[in-house]
Amino acid sequence: MKNEVTEYLNRLLPPELKIAKELVNHLLNVKPLDRKTNLEYLERYKKAKCPVDETHQIKRSQK
Repeated sequence: MKNEVTEYLNRLLPPELKIAKELVNHLLNVKPLDRKTNLEYLERYKKAKCPVDETHQIKRSQK
């Protein structure tokens, strides 16, 4: 993927590179610092129900 991004960026003109740089900087600044796993996110914000017992606590598989 890194090579694909590099190839794409190499084809951009200077004004387009400036826009891309500003976008990347913006994304880096708004990304939350305390990254949550998908499971933690679902438990905290979505209140998804466990398909096994219909509680709001999602349990990991014990395989």
